[in-house]
Amino acid sequence: MRDILLTVIVGALLIRALTRAEVGAYLWTWLSLMNPHKMTYGFAFSLPWAQAAAGVTLVSFVYSKSRRPLPLNGGMVALLLLWAWMTITSVVSINNTDHVWDRWFFVFKIFLMLLVTLMLLRERKQINTLVAIVVFSIAFFGVKGGLYTLATGGAGRVWGPPGGMLEENNALAVALIMVLPLTYYLRHVVTQVWLRWGLVICMVRMGVSILGSQSRGALVAMLAMVT
Repeated sequence: MRDILLTVIVGALLIRALTRAEVGAYLWTWLSLMNPHKMTYGFAFSLPWAQAAAGVTLVSFVYSKSRRPLPLNGGMVALLLLWAWMTITSVVSINNTDHVWDRWFFVFKIFLMLLVTLMLLRERKQINTLVAIVVFSIAFFGVKGGLYTLATGGAGRVWGPPGGMLEENNALAVALIMVLPLTYYLRHVVTQVWLRWGLVICMVRMGVSILGSQSRGALVAMLAMVT
């Protein structure tokens, strides 16, 4: 049932993304961060959903009238310099060449979609929608992990979604720490009182989940953030 539901949702969004590239950017962000297909048990589990979203978005991006030039600011320059530095270090790396360039291509695809997203989403409403998707995609595991931590009395370790970059406990904890300020930002954006209180509850459970990850580095990072 999960496989069918996910296929219907993603399929509908992919069709919509053909005419609205920004929808594809939202979809790619959700699929890449949350990996919802890894929570299914059938045919949808191993399908390349994020790649499909990226492909449709790139095709739609070519014909989109809403795309804009890349913003020329300090953050963009730093991002491009980081990309260039990773390319240089890959060229001179002494590690296995196939492995190095396999990881470079993996990062290249992420950077490419980040640049496309920056060219498509520039209005305040679009940015807020993107922030909400990022928060939901990661906070979902924080809320669930917080409940698990409380239910086990802290004995169980919180892990991220299987098969993704956040699967490891340290990676998920760091991601939750990064998302906490965005959640706080959303609390001041939404107007509904119930949503504001819901976000507060989410932040508390995410904090519990960070502790439940049993990551010492994440604990230090969280202390640094709150101070």
